[in-house]
Amino acid sequence: MKQWLSVPLVLFFVAFLQGSPAEPKMGACDLCKQIVTAIDEFLTDGSTEQDIIDYVNGICDNLPFPLDTVCKTTLADKIGEIIENLVNNNLQPQEVCELLKLCPVDQSPVLRKLTTVTGNGGDCGMLLAFGWITVELVGTNYESCATHTLDASGIDDMNPGQTDVYSGDILGSCKTTKFPADLFEFVVQHHGFDGWCMHSVSLEFTNGDILECVADVELDDDQNHHCFANIQK
Repeated sequence: MKQWLSVPLVLFFVAFLQGSPAEPKMGACDLCKQIVTAIDEFLTDGSTEQDIIDYVNGICDNLPFPLDTVCKTTLADKIGEIIENLVNNNLQPQEVCELLKLCPVDQSPVLRKLTTVTGNGGDCGMLLAFGWITVELVGTNYESCATHTLDASGIDDMNPGQTDVYSGDILGSCKTTKFPADLFEFVVQHHGFDGWCMHSVSLEFTNGDILECVADVELDDDQNHHCFANIQK
């Protein structure tokens, strides 16, 4: 087996992922293509499947959160599927990573609907003119987008449990930004000084995936809340 799991290689991957002012960070798509290319080379030198699993796990273990989780669940846990596509289906690394939904394709989903639910607290609404929220999404390839102002204009959402649904142009650039894989995070940003008690914010994409963040926090005075959410089917 080639000595691809050496300390210098791992350090190279970590440095590449962290990026620099002159070099952008490596996202999930580039990471996938690098690893799948290495797997393809392993298959020509007599390496066993266990050798390959150990290699990929070694890389995943040295990645920062949350890319380490993406690496394990989408690459390390699917070595058999990756080998099948390389050997029997004669796919290229780019094609394999598109099938794994780590590289964007024309059919990659965009945000279709955003739902907010008000929680309990002393200053909970977005009805007044001096407080509103926006939501920013960051994907595993560092693609990002942001909504326009979400202030539930004309709706009395001061009461706990009030649900507001946003779709269409108010979703801003998120209406057209494609996210082939999971999100790194989405950030609920409060603006102004009339606070909002956040119970939950959920995102629904055009492929039916739903990301939900339940927090029960009170946001005021330009505070924000970072959500690392799991996909629900």
